[in-house]
Amino acid sequence: MIPILSHPSHKIVDSTKLQTYMECPRSYFYEYILGWRPEVPNIHLEFGKAWHLAMEHLILHGYEAESIRDAHIAFLTHYRKFFPEMMDLDNAPKDPNNALRALVGYALEYKDDNFKPIYTEISGTVPLTDKHILHFRMDSILETEGY
Repeated sequence: MIPILSHPSHKIVDSTKLQTYMECPRSYFYEYILGWRPEVPNIHLEFGKAWHLAMEHLILHGYEAESIRDAHIAFLTHYRKFFPEMMDLDNAPKDPNNALRALVGYALEYKDDNFKPIYTEISGTVPLTDKHILHFRMDSILETEGY
């Protein structure tokens, strides 16, 4: 039997790892302990990364038409690294057209919000006890007037 070597990442537990473990402990073991990853891109993961890039652009640059266009370009730049246009129908509803519709809808809904972005796409740790640390990721920290 081959021993499993310990790695510092094994001690880091974040929400993604917890979710994976709760859904399937075996999948957690394969991915986060053994480091095995599927050879094909994961539509949910890559769409999510592309979406976060687009949303970060909107938060930093506003909700005008030009910013929506540039946010969609940021989305496409990442998304197309993994999924050619001919796969868009297979990947629906997680496809570039729906992403653009969602970006426009988001911009219309929040265009009047008044905030100053402090940080986007950050991570950190919070000590819970002497032995336990919570690892987190946040999309943004925004400063709003009156708070």
